[in-house]
Amino acid sequence: MVTRRMDYPESKGWYTRCLYNRKVDGVIAISARIAELLLEAGVDRERIRLIRSGTDPRPFDRAVRTRELYPERMVGWRGCGFGGAEGSPFLLEAAGRLKARGYRIDYRIAGEGSLKKTLEQTALQLGLEEDVKLLGFVSDMPGFLADVDIVVLPSLFEGLGVSVLEAMAAGGP
Repeated sequence: MVTRRMDYPESKGWYTRCLYNRKVDGVIAISARIAELLLEAGVDRERIRLIRSGTDPRPFDRAVRTRELYPERMVGWRGCGFGGAEGSPFLLEAAGRLKARGYRIDYRIAGEGSLKKTLEQTALQLGLEEDVKLLGFVSDMPGFLADVDIVVLPSLFEGLGVSVLEAMAAGGP
């Protein structure tokens, strides 16, 4: 069994059909849209199982805010793998514009991935090196979300934004 999580179109070539129709017993789609995209790519309907993603809210109920309340807002983003479809440049561009207008906002990005160096360089170019902190892997996601004031999901493609579900479970916007 394999899981398809991202909602960008799957290629419609022989490799996709061979992979999903012959090499695996089934494909789990985490949303109806992903199931549709698999069908459009030539995956046999009987191989697709729709199992919607979710999150357990209980760990978020127990999370405790560890930072003091500051006049600055803290915006958090769970970047995970910073996949190629992430809209992180748009987030940083918006952060630069807000800073230029006098807004004091701290940004915390949780996760590791191939775009980390690019994000660091972009933040430096925009004068955001003091405002943007790339935290790396964060093992306590409920704690991370308890400490941020606003959660953003600057993705261009998402199968299902689990980080948004987690932010809602943590009670934050």
